[in-house]
Amino acid sequence: MKHLLLVPFLLAACFVFGQGSVVLSDRPFQVDRKPDTAVLGRLERQIGYGAIHSRGKEMFYWINLMRKDPSAFQARYVKPFLDQFPEAESKEANALAREMQATNTLPELQISNKLMGPAQEQASFLAQKGSLSHNGRGGKGFQKRMEEAGVENCAGENLFDGQDDALMGLILLLIDKGVPGAGHRVALLNPQFREMGIGISYMTGNRLVVVQQFSCKQ
Repeated sequence: MKHLLLVPFLLAACFVFGQGSVVLSDRPFQVDRKPDTAVLGRLERQIGYGAIHSRGKEMFYWINLMRKDPSAFQARYVKPFLDQFPEAESKEANALAREMQATNTLPELQISNKLMGPAQEQASFLAQKGSLSHNGRGGKGFQKRMEEAGVENCAGENLFDGQDDALMGLILLLIDKGVPGAGHRVALLNPQFREMGIGISYMTGNRLVVVQQFSCKQ
């Protein structure tokens, strides 16, 4: 009997109180977002890219850009974010800076045909429910959902609820303020994860809901 390495993680951020929550000032993050055409081009050539929600495309791009050069991403995006939103400064942010500077290039994530549907289903369910949980419709837990998706090796799941900005969402997941073990960061920087499915939905008030589901190469 095969056993999955299952790493479910949860983050509620931007004006949300609870586990891992961060309350930020209600203003946009001002930073140069000129795209890396090489990273974007490789993503655009993947099968299934065109069907992804626009915010999902952005999240996929930012994650792959971050994994291309974590140290450069820290300097170019995380540090300016902390300068503009000092309320996110924390011991976790300091730990992230050290880890990003010490992390080499990671494999870019490929679009997972197995996980795109389950990730979107979970995002839609959570938006309808109005809160984050690793339990899905009918009370199905993360492991059951992954088994039904046909994920046989290892898997992880990050959840985000907050401001409608994919880059800000990724940075908050990396900082992981108030999350023991920095589980979201562990998933995002995991070199074993090679594929991802992503789901996008919205709660009342235009609150972005993101479900990231990761797997090793199947």
